[in-house]
Amino acid sequence: MSTADTLLSRHSSLAEKLNPETRLDDFIQRRATFSINEIIEIHRQWYDNLRLYLLQDSPELLDQVKTRNTHRCVLGSWMDTEGDALFSSYSTYRQLKETHEELHRTASEVIRLKQENRINESLTLLEGGFRELSQRVVQELRDLRALV
Repeated sequence: MSTADTLLSRHSSLAEKLNPETRLDDFIQRRATFSINEIIEIHRQWYDNLRLYLLQDSPELLDQVKTRNTHRCVLGSWMDTEGDALFSSYSTYRQLKETHEELHRTASEVIRLKQENRINESLTLLEGGFRELSQRVVQELRDLRALV
């Protein structure tokens, strides 16, 4: 099984929700609330979609990993609503917002490098700095979950 096939099958419970045929905006609008566990899983799939985009050059996947607007992704949308309402007074939450913004800047750089045909540099950044930031986001979400 190829790396791409493995990544595609990894999150089968969310596959219908975030398949390339479904626009992220539509998915967000269909859902009123998200649990922190769902946000973590969706965030992981976003990472997988970004990696697949680098490996497969799929324009459909690029739509799933739009990176510039930190408020457009599921985590950003959640932070703008439920997250702010529940956790804005916590330093962990403020750190999550900073890490999330840095993650999006790094993802934008990963895509820019790929679009310049600097694939190896793009993959190195994805597997290095981006992965580290992604793991920090997940840990900060877990820390928030422990508060409630």
